[in-house]
Amino acid sequence: MDQISLRLNRGEFYSLIGPSGCGKTTTLRMIAGLDTPTGGDILLNGRSIVHLKPYQRDITTVFQNYALFPHLTVRKNVAFGLERRSLSQAVIDSRVEEALELVELWGKQERLPAQISGGERQRVALARSLVLRPKVLLLDEPLSALDPKLRRQMRRELKDIQRRVGITFLFITHDQEEALSMSDQIAVMNRGVLEQVGTPQAVYNHPASKFVAEFLGDVNWLGGVGVRPEVVRVSRDHPVDGVRSTLAKVQATSFLGNCIHLRARLNDGSPCIAELPQHFCEFQPGEEVHVWWFPDDEFRVEGLPGS
Repeated sequence: MDQISLRLNRGEFYSLIGPSGCGKTTTLRMIAGLDTPTGGDILLNGRSIVHLKPYQRDITTVFQNYALFPHLTVRKNVAFGLERRSLSQAVIDSRVEEALELVELWGKQERLPAQISGGERQRVALARSLVLRPKVLLLDEPLSALDPKLRRQMRRELKDIQRRVGITFLFITHDQEEALSMSDQIAVMNRGVLEQVGTPQAVYNHPASKFVAEFLGDVNWLGGVGVRPEVVRVSRDHPVDGVRSTLAKVQATSFLGNCIHLRARLNDGSPCIAELPQHFCEFQPGEEVHVWWFPDDEFRVEGLPGS
């Protein structure tokens, strides 16, 4: 890690995003107390915790593989951490029931992990952390093992749970769609350095670097500016005045369900992609078209010609 500095506000859903090997999991492990930083400090509510053991930090972690005990029931898995705190059985039972109801698993508390689905196992891991009522919950790519449809469902449920419990979440992912859809704040990391921190809208629409722009989604570099595919228009006729436009030749189109993905080549040889509504896309490969966009939809980043 190279002089990174993160500040998470209480009750915030904060995502740390970047490619594999960028340092995001190392950062999480240092916050959790599983790795020791060689310099700097880690503060929780203004108090240094860098010298504390993991179990002393009031921080819990949901791991990628869930780390459930296969021989324990759902209820026993969730109760495990509370039982180590020597609480009364009545308190343990009450808090376990509350946590399982929160993740909509009450009724399956006597099943073993092998008897429930992958999404339900993910919820058990979440309940096991939430039942301890930590000040910060760390999540290390907890949705990566789920199929795409279930991942989308769990994203909605995870954000809803976070809002209801009000606990600070630090979510680690390499999936830009996950980060953009759930987060209050996003930190984009590259090779141990924070490239940009901001709201999802800010980092997507106004990226601070070429890396951020390309990591968070597709982008066209047109004349020194970045233009997202979803704001690119394509037409056979010359566009109206006041827009940026250029000629291009259609290379291919692909049906993506909610849109048509169109690839074209500009007259200067530059590639261009556009995401178009289905009923607006009747273009054929080899056809010459006008590619255009509104000036307010473009952004500039340092290091590109014309920026």
